[in-house]
Amino acid sequence: MTIAVPGGEDMAEKTTNARLGLLGGISILGTTGIVKPYSTAAWRASVVQEIDVAAADGERMLVLTTGGKSEQYAMALYPELPEAAFIQVGDFIGVGVRHCARRGIHRAVVVGMMGKLSKMTTGKMQTHAAGSEMDMEFLASLAAELGGSAALLEEIRAANTARHVLDLCREAGLIGITGLVCRKAAEHCTRHAGRGLEVWACLVDFGGGLLGRYPEAVS
Repeated sequence: MTIAVPGGEDMAEKTTNARLGLLGGISILGTTGIVKPYSTAAWRASVVQEIDVAAADGERMLVLTTGGKSEQYAMALYPELPEAAFIQVGDFIGVGVRHCARRGIHRAVVVGMMGKLSKMTTGKMQTHAAGSEMDMEFLASLAAELGGSAALLEEIRAANTARHVLDLCREAGLIGITGLVCRKAAEHCTRHAGRGLEVWACLVDFGGGLLGRYPEAVS
């Protein structure tokens, strides 16, 4: 029996199949007709497989993004890199950096927004909302490190989201918070990788604007 999907080649262009080495058409998973939600285990496995494919293709610099939007913005930041060099790790940043190190990747650039990167600053390498709450006290300590006022620190402690913290720091003129968040996130990712992987970090806003990066001057 032959199973065919009319227009499958065009549909495949909207998937990550090419990054996984599946070319020429859409992939068909299973024959029961029952669709199961994409599990966290499947996402984790896809992160590992995409890194494997990129490494086998000779890529030595990969960009790890926390979602579709951040990947879109990352591609604008690094237009010289092929599509296979961009890996959507989602909440599995820890899995991503460790596997990059395992596969001999020289540099990983983490690109994300304030919420996810802020969690990485405290060493959280699994950034799902469940069990990975935002540490406002730690963000207040970063603001204090930059000379933030006592009033600002209290506002940060009472903030609802990391994005709110960012707005508060901007209003107070504490623009260095973005670069510091990137540095702390990169340092924790480097330690977690544990095998000499060089990690950079870029913080983008919801419109794709680059708010901060580490290291600040990059080639």
